[in-house]
Amino acid sequence: MNSKIHPSSFSHFILFLCISSFILHPSSLVAQTADNQAVIQQHYDQAFLYYRGGDYGRAIQKYNEILKLDPEQRSAKKMIEDARGKVESKNKDKIRKFYKLIEAGKYQKALLDLQFLLDQDPTHPKFVTLQGRLEKIIPIVPQASDKTQAWQIVLRGLKGYLGKEENLRLAYNGLRYSQELDPKDSRISKLLALFTSEHPEMARTDEVTPGMKFMEYKRFVSLNYIYDGKYHLAVDTLNEILDLEPRDIVSLKRLGSSYFGLGHKDRAQEVWTSALKLSPNDKQLKKFLEKVKAAKKSKNTSESPSTPQRR
Repeated sequence: MNSKIHPSSFSHFILFLCISSFILHPSSLVAQTADNQAVIQQHYDQAFLYYRGGDYGRAIQKYNEILKLDPEQRSAKKMIEDARGKVESKNKDKIRKFYKLIEAGKYQKALLDLQFLLDQDPTHPKFVTLQGRLEKIIPIVPQASDKTQAWQIVLRGLKGYLGKEENLRLAYNGLRYSQELDPKDSRISKLLALFTSEHPEMARTDEVTPGMKFMEYKRFVSLNYIYDGKYHLAVDTLNEILDLEPRDIVSLKRLGSSYFGLGHKDRAQEVWTSALKLSPNDKQLKKFLEKVKAAKKSKNTSESPSTPQRR
């Protein structure tokens, strides 16, 4: 498999030697470069054989060896991405099972499954990160089997930390809200301490107003955003609440109002309709839905073909 070594690496090396007055015979440098090229080519040949044989993990290891010798080898980088995609496709059922275990709070079992995936691809950045996080969480809680509200929130929060899509805000919100719900559970306190020790920036950017409960504070912030016409920020804050408490009627009402304020009437109607299913006798929600239906009807009438349009 052919690949060229970028000459810039060698020229920069020569420049460094000249500046530092390090004396090396030119013939030695040529010999070293030739040796390097030969080793890189050997790694490419071996990687190709592994790749062709379906041993993508070993192929990735060889491509990584190439990058250690020459970090500018773009072919190696591209082939790592390609081989990594093959590994993930080949093991998609095992990956799906792993994330299901995370959602269920079965962290010790998840780590065992993750080890298999790491055997296939030892340098996979996501899997390596998850391995480190699980190894710290398991001594605190190998399996979250508690059915209390606090632990249901913990599970939702840790999904943002260990799940397929990383969401550190969800993790932080979930852990501090669950600690508020059950302040006597030392495991939750330890999990929160672990998270904030690794991500201290989270604690500095969103401090709850003294004297307020977590959800009270979030609702207060979202309402102020709505009053100020900052509907995008209100949507973000309300979604933070609903990630943890998806049946929170107050937040669903305000989320619909925020979308309505942004002109997203279909989305507002969808949110309010979902809220009405949770609270069928809510008169305010019924009024909201009447309002959005009237607004949509008015818009459709004004945009009908019989109405002259402004150009």
